[in-house]
Amino acid sequence: MKYYFLPLLFLLSGCFPHCYRGRPLNLECTDLAPQVQEGFESGSVCKGEYPDEKWWTFFQDPQLDCLIELSLANHPDIKIAEARIMMAQEEALEARSRFLPHFFLFGDLTREKLSKFGSRTQGTATLQYITEATTLLSSASYELDIWKKNRNTYDATIDEMIAQVADFDQARLVLSTTIASVYFDLQYNLDLLRIVNERLKAREELYALLLQRFNNGVIAQFELYETDTEVQMIRDQAFQLEGFIGIDRHALAALIGNAACTDLVVEPAAVFETPLPLPCSLSIDLLARRPDINAQRWRVQASSLMVKVAKAQFFPEIDLLGYVGFGSFKLAEMFKKPTLTWVAEAVGKLPIFTAGKLDAQLGISRETLEIAVETYNQLVLNAVQEVSDALTGLKTADRRIDALQKAITDSKSLYALTYDRFVNNIDDRIAVLNAVENVLVQEELETAVQLERFQSAVSLIKAIGGGYNDSSY
Repeated sequence: MKYYFLPLLFLLSGCFPHCYRGRPLNLECTDLAPQVQEGFESGSVCKGEYPDEKWWTFFQDPQLDCLIELSLANHPDIKIAEARIMMAQEEALEARSRFLPHFFLFGDLTREKLSKFGSRTQGTATLQYITEATTLLSSASYELDIWKKNRNTYDATIDEMIAQVADFDQARLVLSTTIASVYFDLQYNLDLLRIVNERLKAREELYALLLQRFNNGVIAQFELYETDTEVQMIRDQAFQLEGFIGIDRHALAALIGNAACTDLVVEPAAVFETPLPLPCSLSIDLLARRPDINAQRWRVQASSLMVKVAKAQFFPEIDLLGYVGFGSFKLAEMFKKPTLTWVAEAVGKLPIFTAGKLDAQLGISRETLEIAVETYNQLVLNAVQEVSDALTGLKTADRRIDALQKAITDSKSLYALTYDRFVNNIDDRIAVLNAVENVLVQEELETAVQLERFQSAVSLIKAIGGGYNDSSY
């Protein structure tokens, strides 16, 4: 076979436009040194290493540990992430298959029944059935990957598979931090409900005392109404908290993959007594410690390779084809030497006019890359903001807790003085109940700020990627 057409194919190769606008953000955009230094000045963060893979053990609650590990083993999001990894592996294997020759076997065997009037004779026998074989061929095809179209496609599928692995880690991080957040919210609502019930008990006792005074004509009726309004509002708050507690239990049951286990959580007992370790190198390592950013980085690389694949479509495509087999009308003579046949050829294909199809495909791949790059940039910016917000939340919570604990100490001292005056018949029981109310209100505020502190710690752990680390970054 003559191959004079090959130089012509190269000369007629299509031309294509290409421009690349976006660029990934550089490391200077992730400078968190000032925020980290401010975090170290608070009591909730200290210099140390990145969180452990099982970061939730930091809060020293075996029940929380059990819930998270149970969820990571059973939740559908984890199963879906695992299935996507397997699917990406199969896609990579399919792309790899293009590097090797493909072999096929073709055969044609015919069984024919003849009519009574169309029967044939062979010697002294009359044939009503004829078995004929026309061809038995084995074909092979191989594409010359001159422009690395298949190689780039395969590399892109490998990058996507690595991205799916990072997505799996991101799913674990999101699920574990969501469970911790809901768990801490449940703990807060239970603590707050106890305080509210104490307030309700104190206000109900106050209302009973005021009712006696009203019946004795000592106070006006509006004071009674005012206290009764407070009683009803506190009771309404207790009902609302009971609803929140039920919702939190339902959420935890769903997160662990068993919606029927609404009473699985007994009494949350998480503590945040020691500072959360945070590395000084956070600004440098953040991009390698976030699985979502790492996954998107691999997708940017895969999209870049697919642009090269789209470019390769403009160039000639050359396939090597071969056939070898036997051809005969009689099955008995099929495998005899004269029936052997073979063909070898090289087939070239050059796109001359595709009505803009190749240009559109290149444009799609280019814009896909643009979207991937800008998505990466947005994730980086979000990561910086999330870390900064969490550190600010911890610092603010620490300041508020210091102020509220001082207020609680003062209110308890005031209660002690008021109680002493009550014992010595200087003040009445109403003054004692008002002092109790003051203490409980301060404790209620302090409980709410403690929740903010817990939630900020979880947000910070999630923002820095938990215990994830990609050393290949």
